[in-house]
Amino acid sequence: MGGACAGELSLPGCWTSVSSEKTASLRLQDWTATYTEDFRQVEALWPEAADRVFLSREYLAVQAEALPEGLRPRFLVLEDEAGPFAWLALQIVDFRALDHIREDSVWQSQWKRMLGRLASFRLLICGSLFMLGENGWLLRPDWQPKESSFTRALGDVLRTLARREGAQVVVCKDFKKKWTPAERGCLHPLHFQPNMVLNIRENWHSFEDYQQAMSSKYRVRQKRAFKKAEGLEFRNLDEREIEFFSEQIASLYQNVVSASGFAMAMVEAPYFPCLKRALGDRYQVTGVFEDLELKGFYSTIRKGEDLEAHFIGFLPAHNSQHQLYLNMLYRMVEESLQVGARRLLLSRTALEIKSSIGAVAEPAYVYMAHVNPLLNSLVPLSVGLLEPVEVWEPRHPFGKAE
Repeated sequence: MGGACAGELSLPGCWTSVSSEKTASLRLQDWTATYTEDFRQVEALWPEAADRVFLSREYLAVQAEALPEGLRPRFLVLEDEAGPFAWLALQIVDFRALDHIREDSVWQSQWKRMLGRLASFRLLICGSLFMLGENGWLLRPDWQPKESSFTRALGDVLRTLARREGAQVVVCKDFKKKWTPAERGCLHPLHFQPNMVLNIRENWHSFEDYQQAMSSKYRVRQKRAFKKAEGLEFRNLDEREIEFFSEQIASLYQNVVSASGFAMAMVEAPYFPCLKRALGDRYQVTGVFEDLELKGFYSTIRKGEDLEAHFIGFLPAHNSQHQLYLNMLYRMVEESLQVGARRLLLSRTALEIKSSIGAVAEPAYVYMAHVNPLLNSLVPLSVGLLEPVEVWEPRHPFGKAE
């Protein structure tokens, strides 16, 4: 890994390494680092992160078991003279535009299809491919210099690691803040679809309070959806049940992902019981049953004062018959109220239907750089040409005129 030196980094120095098959010890001027694919090598150095679920020891310790083949975790711990000051959770995945972008509108022109054939490369991701949010790093609270200096150095640090992994592109995801040029260094800000967030009002103590805040039009809509779901049983599954239904759960989830316009990887059956073992009561899987048969599911993760919607699954016929997806969203609202969450995080898909239950769009910036400085300038243009765009109209269920 030697050879990535001072000119690439905002701090002087060169990376050198003493490597094993799975772990490299690195040095950058006054920083030392451990870079590994085996979390056990850095677990003793990792801080507690109870409110940052996807950066917690419990989750990272089982991540390799839970993730699908082809999505490989990596971990980086940076240290100064006072000890560890930054902990990074990374992932490596191969991207092939023609395989992973399934939105037909993207490929209508011949020259875009040609570009798609060329757009095949390996990504080094700081954060989680499957979870929206700032899941890439933790910083020691008293560490100096400030975080902006860290983010500026980050792009070049990641590009150095990417070369080691044979990756061509580095990605940091997902941030509310648009970093300034001084903060982002070589990284380009890319504003993909927003995160949809339902802010729970202080006077909502029950689902009935939430209903009363709606305009009459949307209360009628909600009641109609509940009526269509009559005869269905929504039931929280315990660890044993998640294990028992794991193949069906994975199949229902994969059916939804396959129908979407973009997917880089899909989790498999072991993911769901593995996550339950790691997170316990913070992770809930709710099965939807009809005549004792599993027809769908949704899952949520408790993160401090937030409740985050995770994977869902159903068959299109059941969704159409029972308005299953809309009913799942309403029940996530109900769960948020039951656990005392302040926000329900609904991610960046199906924007319009999520706005119809009261969610609003929040920015979620992704930062990206190519390891080749010449090609790096083309990143925003290339992403803009290939990004599937969802056209949607925000809804206002709490009384604003349509």
